[in-house]
Amino acid sequence: MLFDVTRRFDAPHDPARAILDHVLKTPGVGHDEVAEGTKIHKSSVRYHLERLVEQGRLVRQKVFGFTRYYPPGAADFRDTHVRLALRTESARRFLAAVCAQPGGSLKEGAERSRLAMSMASYYLRRLGDAGLVRVERAGSALKIHPTPLGRQASTEHPSQ
Repeated sequence: MLFDVTRRFDAPHDPARAILDHVLKTPGVGHDEVAEGTKIHKSSVRYHLERLVEQGRLVRQKVFGFTRYYPPGAADFRDTHVRLALRTESARRFLAAVCAQPGGSLKEGAERSRLAMSMASYYLRRLGDAGLVRVERAGSALKIHPTPLGRQASTEHPSQ
């Protein structure tokens, strides 16, 4: 054999096994993290992840445009949603503003977190999808409330 990809990237003999082991150790990883952690080329990682999902050995979940992989039955998608929803300082500031003034409007949340209305609206959707806030309609107005998970996440991931 003239070109052996597994040897070139110092991966174990069975790349699928190495990829599966990596995901079992670190559930919720994306293919880039798997490639980096296993030293296997990204295209090979994507191929093997797809086969492992087809075989039922892994579960794939798309979260905010990012694809994450988990062992079957052990997928904690909520944790990944929370982590990705709060990965920016602006998102953490908006959640802190909602927690500081439950039942406030989107405009009040935007002002308290020093965000443009468009960005506040964007974070409201992301935080809502992650289960960190809930929206209540009062006529044409929106009232934003933190969920218990949102309050907990706000203390665990404080804004600066």
